[in-house]
Amino acid sequence: MLQRYISRELTHFVGRNLGKENKDPAAYEHEHYELLKRILDAGELSSELSRQTETLFGQELQVMKTENKNALSTNQMYSSTVVCFCDIPLADFHIHMTKYGRFGISFLKTFLIERGANPVFYIAKDAVESTGGNYLDGASSPRRDRLFDGVISKAKLLLHNLRTHWTEDKNLSEEMKGYLGELLRYEQFLDHYVLSFMKAFEVRSSDEDAEREWRLWGKLKFRTE
Repeated sequence: MLQRYISRELTHFVGRNLGKENKDPAAYEHEHYELLKRILDAGELSSELSRQTETLFGQELQVMKTENKNALSTNQMYSSTVVCFCDIPLADFHIHMTKYGRFGISFLKTFLIERGANPVFYIAKDAVESTGGNYLDGASSPRRDRLFDGVISKAKLLLHNLRTHWTEDKNLSEEMKGYLGELLRYEQFLDHYVLSFMKAFEVRSSDEDAEREWRLWGKLKFRTE
């Protein structure tokens, strides 16, 4: 028997940012259809952010914007150049189509994995921490979102202070500069591959967990035959 709760394909619904406020339903649907045609003609799916790139450990990556003033649990700390997909069987698309429209494009999961696609890491914001959330400085939080926000914000502040010390201290040894440089590169790795792939949601009032979201860095090129 096949598992029904996951799919062999990952699906990208087009036009989630078109907005349907004050739009005629038929015109709104036509916008999505025209956008899908343009995507198929171009043979490319891409995000709306800049096409600039940066290099990490010798690999070229699309640029990611970081807003450290935003808490991780708001899902607004990172604006990444990613394309989003959902791992949902065709028979269960109704919730997704209600939110994003009826037009999308699917690819085999194996095809996307070979190009770097990965599922997001969901954080249940209202999950109660059985440990009490006692980490690092002894601060206690009963909720997971507050625990993550507290720890990540403190880590970001620490790394900011280290970066400032690295650039301003004239007496810093070359060996210590090397250690700090490596540490900041690993921060960049965690930003790109872990923290920007985290998605917080409220279990009691959200269906976000039903999306089973995957993300792909940059843009996806494909051919239609």
